[in-house]
Amino acid sequence: MTPQRRTLLKGIALFAGAGALRARWAPSGAAPRAALVVYDSRHPESHALVRPGTPAIDLQIERGQRWTQLRGYSNGGCVIGATTWNDLVQVRCALDPKGFRLRSAERQGRLYRWEIESATV
Repeated sequence: MTPQRRTLLKGIALFAGAGALRARWAPSGAAPRAALVVYDSRHPESHALVRPGTPAIDLQIERGQRWTQLRGYSNGGCVIGATTWNDLVQVRCALDPKGFRLRSAERQGRLYRWEIESATV
């Protein structure tokens, strides 16, 4: 089977996009422009995103509060996190009505590292 040109171009675009995303999440961890970090304290790789001076929400606490902090978040800016897929869906559901849109997501092991940004920024 011979690869078609369209398939080849899609593969190249996907590879290039993944490289750019990987560079953004390189060893420094959290993006410097994050207005909020969402993490799960059960996973050390998720907790590593938290930086001093950046507001953070622990999903272990948030689940018990029925997602009230995230549903009430209105500061705008960029929200980043490293969570399971189910938690990412919950975060998106909480922030979507406020105009936040998923900008990028990448699976890294058992977690997804993602970035959600306010459309009004």
